[in-house]
Amino acid sequence: ELKNPKAGDSDEKNDLKQEEDDLFGSDSESEKPEEKNDNVDDLFGSDDEDDEDKNGDNDGNAEGEDAENDVDGETKLKNALERFEEDFNKSTTASIPLQYLAPASTHVIKICSSVLNETTTTNHKGKTDDSIVRIREHLSKCIAAVRERHFVDCLRVGISLESLLYQELQSKGSWSAMWYRHAYWCACISAAIGYAHECSFLLAMQYLDKAMIMGQERKSPV
Repeated sequence: ELKNPKAGDSDEKNDLKQEEDDLFGSDSESEKPEEKNDNVDDLFGSDDEDDEDKNGDNDGNAEGEDAENDVDGETKLKNALERFEEDFNKSTTASIPLQYLAPASTHVIKICSSVLNETTTTNHKGKTDDSIVRIREHLSKCIAAVRERHFVDCLRVGISLESLLYQELQSKGSWSAMWYRHAYWCACISAAIGYAHECSFLLAMQYLDKAMIMGQERKSPV
């Protein structure tokens, strides 16, 4: 029987190929994708989880820093305003001469105290009147500002009280008692003291004119 020489060669080549695959591993096995070891991720955590944790920490730190900066900015502004008011109150550049400031302050304190003693927080119907409560609070602040020579508060409280009393006059057409007029005098004089201290003499004169229009004598009996 004759054998095909080509067939014998192919059989030998297949046998050699099989031996090489057994020794070094087949190409098909090397081409398989590497499987991920889930046990390693369970022990040490995955890279994705680490990235998420870092992003969360950064966001928290950023929010904390922003809040701290806001508080610091607000505190600094408040401190700067307090220093400005303190320096302004001690300023002697435009200080009102004592011979004018003393009688004006005494007049304001005397009238404010008289109005506080005369009034109560209730109206003629016996009910609490919010507008009277606010006016009494302003009068107490006015006394403190003039007595302590806190010119910033003299200006602030005087303007606010004058506006409050004038709104009361406009809404009702007239004041129901004489003490409203007296309180208006105190408000205008206090505002004038504050304006005069900062050299705003025209504004100070305007408030004094308002007081005189409402009956304040040009010369105080004090």
